[in-house]
Amino acid sequence: SRYIRNIRGASSTDLAVMRAEGIADATANPSGHGYLVLLDIGGQDHYDGGVVLSATTRFISYADLVSNVKSYIAGYASAQKPSAPVMIAIGTNNDMDVTAAAGAGWADRVVDPIVAYARGFTGITVAGANDIEPGFRGSYTSTRSWLNGYLNATSAPFVFNGSADGCSWTATNRGCNNGWTMAGLYNLAAGAAPTRTIKLPQVYNPTMAAQWK
Repeated sequence: SRYIRNIRGASSTDLAVMRAEGIADATANPSGHGYLVLLDIGGQDHYDGGVVLSATTRFISYADLVSNVKSYIAGYASAQKPSAPVMIAIGTNNDMDVTAAAGAGWADRVVDPIVAYARGFTGITVAGANDIEPGFRGSYTSTRSWLNGYLNATSAPFVFNGSADGCSWTATNRGCNNGWTMAGLYNLAAGAAPTRTIKLPQVYNPTMAAQWK
């Protein structure tokens, strides 16, 4: 999976870079397995109609983002191995504009146009994703509103790829960072839409694994 930080718009250079990344990722994925590729984009600036790339201040419009991801998918499809289906998840986070309107916007203006494009290829599914973390600026209430907005605006799957910041790793039914609760985090990670959610929790060390357990 990738953080998408190397695009500036939708120039021919940007599109060529994204296509090459798609080719590289498909080439690395052998036949006989299913895959999930997460493209982490960044926080939404929904008011201005776009996203700020992760760990940068670079704004990319929704339309340019869609063009870039389409190019990635075209590259991936050109090098995809037989019997190697892939889900490509287009990810934002809960650190900037976190509202029901932003969730619906991610569905309507980013995910669904790419879903429609991907129907032209065999063995490629598109999902929306969100790096949901209690340590980010979005509250639990606003993040739940974002998720409701997304789920109500599309039938595409949802990939949860967040963390459990501040949750206890030794006790159940406790709080997490910034007033979040374990029960609330579970709701976002699985409970709100169990048949549509792919759980991809962040586990980088034993404590994080114990938090999720």
